[in-house]
Amino acid sequence: MYFDPNVILRVITAPNSAFAHIRDNEEKYFAQSIGLLIFTSILGALMLIPFIMIPLDEAYFEGVDDANFPTDNTDVILFVGINILNGFISAVLFYFIGKKIGGNTNWKKVFSVIFHTHVPLIPMSVVLSILLFLMMDSIASIDSSLFIELDEDEE
Repeated sequence: MYFDPNVILRVITAPNSAFAHIRDNEEKYFAQSIGLLIFTSILGALMLIPFIMIPLDEAYFEGVDDANFPTDNTDVILFVGINILNGFISAVLFYFIGKKIGGNTNWKKVFSVIFHTHVPLIPMSVVLSILLFLMMDSIASIDSSLFIELDEDEE
């Protein structure tokens, strides 16, 4: 497996030339592009973790006492799986739509370039995860009455 951090940096700093380079060397960057999709899906799940850890007020779930909300570690794993599946489905749709309108017909080139478009999600996910973790106490202390009117049901 080939890993080139220079092309990842170039995607952020000079995207046109980086994507042209990836397109022209798809055999070299295809495995890296799949790794980027998986890595960004995991980072996206890190942004979900603070919301799972926040103790929500009872008022948010008033009247749904019988409902069973599973909130365990499978939520994060499910989220990663859904993100990966979403990336593949989007790439397939882009490939077939592009092929139909006369675009590139080499699926490895298309997938390599599309999966490298996830590179800007890496710094964004890291920063947002850190901010959410730092703000977790503030988010959890929000009074539910600001969102839900207690006498709303009576009207």
